[in-house]
Amino acid sequence: MKKTNHHFTIKVLFLKLQVNHSQIKKCLTIAPFYPLAFYYLLTNLALLIQTQFALETFGMFIMLLPFVVGALIFYFILIYAFIYAIQLFLHKYLFINFWTILFSAILLSAIFILLGVKVLHLELNDLCYLYLFSVPTAIGYWFLLLKEHHKNTNA
Repeated sequence: MKKTNHHFTIKVLFLKLQVNHSQIKKCLTIAPFYPLAFYYLLTNLALLIQTQFALETFGMFIMLLPFVVGALIFYFILIYAFIYAIQLFLHKYLFINFWTILFSAILLSAIFILLGVKVLHLELNDLCYLYLFSVPTAIGYWFLLLKEHHKNTNA
């Protein structure tokens, strides 16, 4: 049996990932659930600590669920198609790596922030929270693609 070494090195950040279209779609579908679950749990933990474990705080857990669902709907309706198109373009030229994924997430977030400021006349401060969601989602997406890449190369 072949022994694999999964130590993290800097070379992994520049590794061109060999994945197919279905793996890209699967990873893009799963990726937003990780940061949203983390933010949901972190927010609930902060509320519990702040209110010293009051019984009323547990009602806030349910009140935060519409925010999580709204963020998922926003991701799948407005962002998913654009990211999928960008990733297929990068896949066509075999140029999917950590830096291109992170750059595309930051660029897409900047486009949505500028559109929100110019078209919808929203406050820039409120829209900058989009980076708190897009960058961890991009990093999670890269980890999922890296796992799929290792499956393809070790199989």
